[in-house]
Amino acid sequence: MSTSMQPHPSALAAADITGAASARGRMSANVTRTLVGAIELGILADLLLRAGGPGLNLTLWCWALLAAGMMANGDVPLDRRRVTLLAAAAFFAAVPAWRSDEALVLVSGLAVLVLLVLLTWTAALPATELAARTIGAYIGAAWTAALCIIAGAAPLVVAEARTRTEVAAGHRHAVGAILRGLALAVPIVFIFATLLMQADAAYASLVHGLFAWDAGTVISHVALTAVFGWLAAAYLGAPSHWARRAPAASLPFRLGAIEAGTILALVDALFLSFVLVQARYLFGGVSHVAGTLGLTYAEYARRGFFELVAVTALALPLLIAVTEGARIESPREKRVHGMLSGVLIGLLLLMMASALSRMWIYQAEYGWTLLRVHATALMLWIGGSIVWFGACALRRTPGRFVIGSIGAGLAMLACLVVLNPAAGIITANVQRAHAGSDFDGTDAAALGADGLPTLLAALPAIAATLDDRERCAIRRAIDRAVAEATGAGGGRDWRTVSLSNVRAHKAVARHLAASNAALLSTIECASRR
Repeated sequence: MSTSMQPHPSALAAADITGAASARGRMSANVTRTLVGAIELGILADLLLRAGGPGLNLTLWCWALLAAGMMANGDVPLDRRRVTLLAAAAFFAAVPAWRSDEALVLVSGLAVLVLLVLLTWTAALPATELAARTIGAYIGAAWTAALCIIAGAAPLVVAEARTRTEVAAGHRHAVGAILRGLALAVPIVFIFATLLMQADAAYASLVHGLFAWDAGTVISHVALTAVFGWLAAAYLGAPSHWARRAPAASLPFRLGAIEAGTILALVDALFLSFVLVQARYLFGGVSHVAGTLGLTYAEYARRGFFELVAVTALALPLLIAVTEGARIESPREKRVHGMLSGVLIGLLLLMMASALSRMWIYQAEYGWTLLRVHATALMLWIGGSIVWFGACALRRTPGRFVIGSIGAGLAMLACLVVLNPAAGIITANVQRAHAGSDFDGTDAAALGADGLPTLLAALPAIAATLDDRERCAIRRAIDRAVAEATGAGGGRDWRTVSLSNVRAHKAVARHLAASNAALLSTIECASRR
């Protein structure tokens, strides 16, 4: 090729400089947009969440965060995997505007957090196959997410400062001049303002109103905006530096086959001794419990169920850690490890069955409560995770365990949200009352707005069995529903509205219109609070 056709070196250098400047400009614009979006989300949180408890406000903020994340990661393809994660996050974010059960709202918030981590992971590394990742990679992802939350907006601020350095240098002289002008103007303005305030009382009142700020209120506004803006910045900015902190592919420790086998063998022996000693009444049912000296139904269930839940919940991570962190190479080591793991899985399932049998006996005697329903659901999820871990280990597909366990937990939580445990508890306990068992009206009233419509519908059938304490508890639940619906000042704050509260208020209105108040008697309840 002729040298006359070659670009001049100075032209190439100029093109490189122009391209680099353009890239820096795009990076600066992206960082600026992300920071502005985080600040806007912080301000939105302050406007929505200051109204009181969670409700529609928290749902709207979470949806806004998801929408901002989609716009910030617009270059990441929305495949079926990410659409599923977004839909699940939007569903669980809607729980505060749907249910009043505090436990469901809290666990749904944790579910949203897990889904946001998975969304960030797949946005930063689009080729990530969640079902193919090891347990160590998920632990690394959780650690990376924690670091992003701690860092918050700091990486974005640093990047913004770095890309704006040249611009700031160019305007430094002008900024200094403005600051000097302000320093000279403020005293002059203060003097004139004082004279004008003395001249007109209305103007003085206006100025005092502008500067009559309560320090506590200002600090609370700034703090709430800063906290949620920081969290929003952590989510929106995480994909940009997530890849630089690639999640580890394995656990940070390694065990030998002998060490792992020793741990599993000792735990197996401990669990086997417990099952053998307790076999007479762990699975013997009511007759064995009644024949046990000094052991009531309540003591049997409460002293056994929650301890067994704790043991199973701790043993499963131990089994996962030992299996994932052990160097098992030879066929003999694999057989021994598989046998010890299988024994432990079988013993854990037996202990889970024992815990569930205890809970069944307890609820048959005393009825259902939210704590018992939630604990039973937790145990079923742990049991399912144990079975799933065994299946993945047998098929040598350990990467499917974590995402499968997360999916099962989210599915169970979604079932609880949709089925409304509070209403189901009241329905089941009313049926027990028809069979001659006692109905706990105080506990039913404490179930809140989720259960109040069902409770009021069943009131004509159970009113005769209630004592004065239970009647007062139900009357106070009705008063709370009315107060939440109308607000202390006569108007409902739309930010704290939930579907359960709306339904409870309608149920109370029907109850009062039907003149059912006499069912709760006219006793004085104020002194019984």
